[in-house]
Amino acid sequence: MTYNKFEDSRHMPSTQKEVNESEEEIQKALTNSYNSYIPFKSNDGFILNLFHYFIKLFNIHYETAYVVNTLRQYFIDNNADPLNTFNKLIHHQNQSYFTSIIGYFYQFGIGTEISYRLASKFYSRSNIQDKKTSYSLNNSDSLFFNDFIENNYNIGKISLAYLYFYGIGVKEDNQKAFLLCNETIKNNYGLGQYLVGKCFEEGYDVAFKWPSID
Repeated sequence: MTYNKFEDSRHMPSTQKEVNESEEEIQKALTNSYNSYIPFKSNDGFILNLFHYFIKLFNIHYETAYVVNTLRQYFIDNNADPLNTFNKLIHHQNQSYFTSIIGYFYQFGIGTEISYRLASKFYSRSNIQDKKTSYSLNNSDSLFFNDFIENNYNIGKISLAYLYFYGIGVKEDNQKAFLLCNETIKNNYGLGQYLVGKCFEEGYDVAFKWPSID
């Protein structure tokens, strides 16, 4: 897959009105999600399992080609519709927990049209959600969702770094890419530590040379 610098207009809504309406709806859902936590429902099981699976894939097999192809196979194996799943994520009452995977879907066109601009937007917002405490959740739920939040933060940072390194939807900036990876080290994030080490030892070109999607 060959990336175009900045946004490719072919993947965007056809009119400015559609763009504005879409962004207003997304912003409303995102704002509501940050303002309050609403308990997940029983029918949220698939998207919660999907996000867990995505976290595992990204953290262990972070190469984009492997992660994207495996996610697509996951939908087939579970007889699930990517479009329907994406819509659930983007309109979810707790959307802020899923900003990294939403960004990933935008970047690679999973269940939606490709939009590098919206991918970078959602990656950028992966660090906003505060960790929950036992005052707002019981202890087991607090640990569970704090893990969600931390992984969402780390994956969002690394994915945004990838965009900056290649100039995908944003202006190419190797230093910015390095700093984003470095920010995940405070969470003892293994992938972030690995990429920062690679940058020091072998340079940016080696650290961010991930197999692309054909």
